[in-house]
Amino acid sequence: RYLAAVRDPTLRPLYLALPTRPEETKWQTHVDENALVCSLYDILFEVLGAEHLYRREGEEDTDNAPGPEIPLMRRLSLPLAMEEGSKLLLGGASIRDASTWALLYSIFTRSLAVRLGRTKDVNPQHQHTFGVMLLHLTQASRFPGYLVSILHILAVNPDLSTTLPQLTKPKKVRLVKQWKAKLAQLQKSLHDAAYGYQLTWPPHPKDFYELPCPIMCEVESSMFQLPPADTGGLNPRLIFGLQGSDATVTRRPAVSGLGCSQRTFGAGAYCSLSDADISALASRPLSDVVDKFLGFEGRAEKVGDSLPFDLSQHPSMAHGVAKGMMQRLIKEMAQYAEMKNSEENPFILEFDVDSIVEGKAEKQEAAVRQLMELKQMLQKMKAADEALITELIEKLFEAVGNLPGAREAVGDPDQLRFWLLRQAEHETCMWFELLSRSLLSPKTLTDFHRFNPFLKEAEVEGIMSMLTQMMLVTSRRLQAGRALDNCREILKLLNDTSSDRSAAARRAGLLEKGSLLASS
Repeated sequence: RYLAAVRDPTLRPLYLALPTRPEETKWQTHVDENALVCSLYDILFEVLGAEHLYRREGEEDTDNAPGPEIPLMRRLSLPLAMEEGSKLLLGGASIRDASTWALLYSIFTRSLAVRLGRTKDVNPQHQHTFGVMLLHLTQASRFPGYLVSILHILAVNPDLSTTLPQLTKPKKVRLVKQWKAKLAQLQKSLHDAAYGYQLTWPPHPKDFYELPCPIMCEVESSMFQLPPADTGGLNPRLIFGLQGSDATVTRRPAVSGLGCSQRTFGAGAYCSLSDADISALASRPLSDVVDKFLGFEGRAEKVGDSLPFDLSQHPSMAHGVAKGMMQRLIKEMAQYAEMKNSEENPFILEFDVDSIVEGKAEKQEAAVRQLMELKQMLQKMKAADEALITELIEKLFEAVGNLPGAREAVGDPDQLRFWLLRQAEHETCMWFELLSRSLLSPKTLTDFHRFNPFLKEAEVEGIMSMLTQMMLVTSRRLQAGRALDNCREILKLLNDTSSDRSAAARRAGLLEKGSLLASS
């Protein structure tokens, strides 16, 4: 049609649009092991049916009765192959029919040759791809069943398909007893392959769950190439993105690993922070609140630096290992005591719980006034952090997805290919979970070049600094939210003047909430 339109001036102008991207399916992650967990009787029942397996008293043996038909022809030409595909697509046959299963099984095991190219030779790769396509076109191919499970295993194991017993060798399967022997041999071959770890299974669903919705997987350059030979046929990588031992999402965006032990945080091209901000985020995110509303006091009771027991006179202490262990315990006890005695416990200023419980109005008014001021300060800090987080996320996505304009020159083939795929919505866009996970990657530059090959090293460093700032500010916002909740709980207790609560219960509640607020 395209060549005819080009040659015929009356059909011009001709506009070609990008094809719409097909809807994604997670069916290719389905692991169908029904054929490996069922018994031989289940497979025989699916193929032969009850009339050939059950024999009533007085009836003749059915072993010599004719069984399901298998394909009579040895080779399918392209027109006949298309006719079979149309029949399956239009619902003319179901996978539950033993004859239809025998047809697909014969194509997978190559006892029925399918010639799709212009030569007389049969391309095994094309034939297996055609069999997978017919399997997905057949009705009820995605319903549970023992026969369809065998075909699902063959679809992702092209090498195994050639080793399974054929329905035409050494003799064509025709009688019931021949079917029983062949199906027993088939089940044994599948079990041997499974126990020998020779089966390839589809990828785990987590490979898809990590992708955004909708899934936009990057397409390799081989998708734009013709089949390997110039004789025509089917390109399996063009039809099925997941195939055989290469059953992985094609160049699925992912980080190189999670082994990054430290991340340098500094000013970059996209973010600028003062030294005071960096110091506050690294030590005490709510330092402004701490300096104004909290005080610190040491421990009232010091922890002793000596062990609470003495084993020096025990007979086992004469051994060198026991002496070494005891010396280590003494050293660790001294370190623990030093650490605990140097700690300072925070407390809220102007919050005298004993005076409030005793009913001193001025102490309660001072506490309420201070807590209201603290509440307003936390609310402003929380709102400012939320606005900053929103702005940083927008800048992050803008920086990661920044591409040159349509009129700008792109010389690198990989960059040009990436740009074309992104415009066609076949290239993955960055999503928030993967962007956050990249903080743990030891090869950030390599990962971001997969996300966007146009990014320079300085831009990637700026993006990581901005991402680090966003994470730290998010942590501070969560901390401010916890402090705000505890502040509201204390104000609720202070304003509660009901007489049902005893003084001891009120004192315990104020001490608990005050400790939570100070520690948060």
